[in-house]
Amino acid sequence: MPLLRVTLTLKSQRTIIWGNPDIKDDITLFANVGLDLGNDKEFYMFGNYSDRSVNGGYYYRSPVNKDGVFTNGNGELLVGDLTPDMSGNCPTVPLTANSNVLESPAYLQMQANPNCFSFHEMFPGGYTPTLGGDINDTSLVIGTKGEIKGGFFDAATYDISGSFGRSKANFLLSNAVNPSLGPNTPTSFDVGSYTQLEKAFNADLVQLIDIGLDDEMNLAFGAEWREDSFEITPGQPESWESGSLASQGFGITTAPSGFAGFSPESQGVFTRRSIALFVDTEVYLTDDFMLGAAVRYEDYSTFGSTTNIKLSGQYSITNELSVRGSMSTGFRAPTVGQANVINTTTTTDTSGNLTSLAAYSRRQTHCRNTLVPKSRARRFSKLCLRPCVC
Repeated sequence: MPLLRVTLTLKSQRTIIWGNPDIKDDITLFANVGLDLGNDKEFYMFGNYSDRSVNGGYYYRSPVNKDGVFTNGNGELLVGDLTPDMSGNCPTVPLTANSNVLESPAYLQMQANPNCFSFHEMFPGGYTPTLGGDINDTSLVIGTKGEIKGGFFDAATYDISGSFGRSKANFLLSNAVNPSLGPNTPTSFDVGSYTQLEKAFNADLVQLIDIGLDDEMNLAFGAEWREDSFEITPGQPESWESGSLASQGFGITTAPSGFAGFSPESQGVFTRRSIALFVDTEVYLTDDFMLGAAVRYEDYSTFGSTTNIKLSGQYSITNELSVRGSMSTGFRAPTVGQANVINTTTTTDTSGNLTSLAAYSRRQTHCRNTLVPKSRARRFSKLCLRPCVC
């Protein structure tokens, strides 16, 4: 394709933005509070607040080879007919090597016709979209811990806590267009937001039990309740809607060049709850040989239940040399964000032209198979030489 002289108008602009995103108004606050309640009991609370604005750049959109915006893929400018019945009589404007298309008779004829439109009239030298947003993170943990005095659990230690965490990212796209809207397109968009919310309640108890060996057995058990939610808030209509010029080849992705706005079909609040129970024990059978075992049961509102175990052992050969090994099963459920998120990637095709690819969740594409949890078994062994910590 010809290198048009119109690109000289970009001398004072950055066509490619390299490096890390620009971060402004970065504020982070953290607090940690502890209060002695007496009788070996303690109240604690800690949390943080963070807020920042982030802005990063996309690839440069060239006026000579960005199909769906500036060109039609056939060596011609993409010209839209703004009349409802296609009666605008818009001319064909070819791209000719070693010439300025903005000075060609065909372009001047198109420009003089109020029923015709080309994005060269808005961005004669192309444009570079920037994607940014406002990110806000908040978390808070409140709990109490201490030692139980008297009763069946005498001398046992406990830790009871509740936690809350929230992260919101509101995405803003600037210096971009929704090609299908033609001359009515904004150049800045609120494309929507993601909000992740996590709430949990934990109760843990640790008890030393005399089972007739030289050392007491350490027994720990507890429970956890957890609720995770992921919310997609739709963007402004211009960021996702398909305009009147879509049928003429403008905006094949029917979205702003660089990032597709979240449509009402994508919006929603997606929630998952789980309840977990666990037991963990360690005991020295001899002065040199320690065995451990743990089991955890967890029930998910979306995936059903799972039970996982861990067996471990450690043998001290000398005071400085030990051998440690373990075997366990594992389980990981995809987060509600992973199951519902939308990602847009800009890359180049085999001809070097930019193309945008959107990855939707299986829920949004009505795929029969959704994301599933992953299970695996693991074996581990280690030779420790002090001061190595096993």
